[in-house]
Amino acid sequence: MTGLRVAFDLDGVLANLDEPYQVARRALFGSEGSRPASVVEEETEDEPEGGEAGASRVRGLTRLQQSDLWRRIAQVPDFWTTLQPLEPGVVHGIQALATRYHWHVFFVTQRPDSAGETTQRQTQRWLIRQGFELPTVIVMHASGSRGQLADALQLDFLVDDTPKHCVDVIAESKTKPMLVLRSGHVGTASRARGLGVHVVGSVREALNTLRQRSVPPARPSMWRRLSRRMGGR
Repeated sequence: MTGLRVAFDLDGVLANLDEPYQVARRALFGSEGSRPASVVEEETEDEPEGGEAGASRVRGLTRLQQSDLWRRIAQVPDFWTTLQPLEPGVVHGIQALATRYHWHVFFVTQRPDSAGETTQRQTQRWLIRQGFELPTVIVMHASGSRGQLADALQLDFLVDDTPKHCVDVIAESKTKPMLVLRSGHVGTASRARGLGVHVVGSVREALNTLRQRSVPPARPSMWRRLSRRMGGR
């Protein structure tokens, strides 16, 4: 039995980067850094660059300030192991469904390096702690294309929180993207659906869709098939 090939983004999908990001921002720049990065990104016209790390492109900060902020974060030993899950228990849920339906699961990120172990190893430790055994983590270059990666991995689905990534996937692969938008993104959701992107409100909702795609359609019983052939209902 061949299961789905599915990839999950990390920050903004499974892990909460926004909270420690804002803590670091307030520590460096005071109250001007109190607005959530996700809200500020929604107010900008262009997409943040660099995948999850693109949260650094926030209105009100200069490029120098953004660099100073990420340098501060990068000094924290094994920073990527310290994040909290956005949906507690959902990583374990991915593991359970992957085991049941024979999915091939990949975790994809463009996280920058921090002090301590490699970004890949830190991410693996975090996923194991959240309940996923032997996670396959792919750390992409900041300029890498999710569409090209999806095509190379022959993915069936990619679950991501960045509209640009989803559009790239549609343009460069046969993979079906799922965009996770939890709240306050009505305009973004409408535009994404118009481009053919499947929009979900949570990872749990995405998993429910993936589970439905994994369940084979029920076959009618032998007597029902015979009845149909004989003109019955």
